[in-house]
Amino acid sequence: MAPFRCQTCGKSFLTLE
Repeated sequence: MAPFRCQTCGKSFLTLE
């Protein structure tokens, strides 16, 4: 999966955890 920006933490994650 493509990495997405976390709206709450503001960091980039590779997984939807």
